[in-house]
Amino acid sequence: MWLLKKKINAIWLIFALFGVGILGSYLGFLAL
Repeated sequence: MWLLKKKINAIWLIFALFGVGILGSYLGFLAL
């Protein structure tokens, strides 16, 4: 259960970083 929770947290962390990267680049393009 603990390992499963850790895995889910890791996946969410990766998705969060990926989403922030896309959002950042999108806002960057809008700024241009």
